[in-house]
Amino acid sequence: MRMSLVLQGIFAFLSPGSVGPSHRRPHPHHALGDVATEQRDLRLVHLGSIAIPSQCQAGYITNSSASQPSLFPRTLPELRSTLIAAAACNAVGIAGGASSARSVREWLPTLDKPPYQPPGWLFGPVWTLLCSSMGVSLSALRRTPDSPARARAERLFAVQLTVNALWSFLFFTRRSPRAALVDAVLIVIAVAATVRAIWQLHRPAALILLPYLAWTCFALVLNADLVRRNR
Repeated sequence: MRMSLVLQGIFAFLSPGSVGPSHRRPHPHHALGDVATEQRDLRLVHLGSIAIPSQCQAGYITNSSASQPSLFPRTLPELRSTLIAAAACNAVGIAGGASSARSVREWLPTLDKPPYQPPGWLFGPVWTLLCSSMGVSLSALRRTPDSPARARAERLFAVQLTVNALWSFLFFTRRSPRAALVDAVLIVIAVAATVRAIWQLHRPAALILLPYLAWTCFALVLNADLVRRNR
């Protein structure tokens, strides 16, 4: 009985599970596994000290385009702000048209116009669509996060709208196609700069302004031809 107890004690002492780390020679593979485990634990501890965005914590990462606000309004407050912006842009165009109504009737028919000039009835619908698209773009821009880049884009937007309104005064009220031509050059430059600035913040809001940029380029060519034909 005592011998069996002694043998059980010896077997227990020699078994691997009873030997502590300091009394056991590690197997090479086991040692490599322990190192890899320690390195992984260190990486996890390091990552735990980093502030991870909520999108990453949820298991996905969003890109800049996915985080952009929608071009068109999705809520009633967004719809209201879009309608206000579109109405304000159209009001600028209507004010310019009202001040030039007399010259359109009496002075414009006397000018030598190129054959590709659109009919007079087309300008109203075109400018209504373009001014409305400006309002949509401005409203979408205003929904982007506040930043110096957004402030710069808003300033450029205000500049292009101002020089646009000035064109009607110079061409029709002052009846000076030459002065209006200089302003038309400024309009194209200001609109192009506005599109570029908005592109960095909200690409759909910049793309919707491309027809407006194309129309101002056409208006510049038309204005230059009117100056050439009516010296």
